Amino acid sequence: MSAACIFLRVVIVAVFACSLKDVAALTKPSSVQLKDNGYSGVVVAIHPDVEENGTVIEIIKNMFTEASSVLFNATRSRSYFKNVTILVPDTWADNDTYDSPKNASFEGADVIIATRNPRFAPDPYQQAAPYTKHYEGCGRQAAHIHFTPEFLLDPEPTYGSLGRLLVHEWGHYRWGLFDEYPDVIGDPDFYQEYYFDPETNLFEATR
Repeated sequence: MSAACIFLRVVIVAVFACSLKDVAALTKPSSVQLKDNGYSGVVVAIHPDVEENGTVIEIIKNMFTEASSVLFNATRSRSYFKNVTILVPDTWADNDTYDSPKNASFEGADVIIATRNPRFAPDPYQQAAPYTKHYEGCGRQAAHIHFTPEFLLDPEPTYGSLGRLLVHEWGHYRWGLFDEYPDVIGDPDFYQEYYFDPETNLFEATR
């Protein structure tokens, strides 16, 4: 299989209801499966607090399409995104193109699109960066990947393309990789475990 042969199917499903407590769940089911090198069952859920915007859906689709090729090349043809389901909240208008959500749910989503979490982005004047909430040890799947709609609509260039950024976060999520840099805000108890270079006055990435 070549990179040009990668086929990604994105399904936009019918409306659903959820509550804020679903976002903070410590453990959750996941329908993601890796079969014949393709990740299927990936669920992206948009929170009801997110204002309706069809552009967000198109950006998500394009992000996964790019990420599929990036992942395929990065893993030396071992994996790619085969299909993705986007859950639309019941606060958005009905659309004839939406399919049935079947067993997909917000609490089981692998990627959530929601407003900023004050714990991880306390400064309302600073753009909230994407992150992966990880509660368990290395090698264990994380809780979810979090993007804000503001970041999707106006991504920070220093993070690179959205597709590459998604693959980066997918490593944290699916394979349980820890952050390369300290998170003084989200993980203040362990940032001192990272190496600090006294010459550059910077924390060095985990190697």
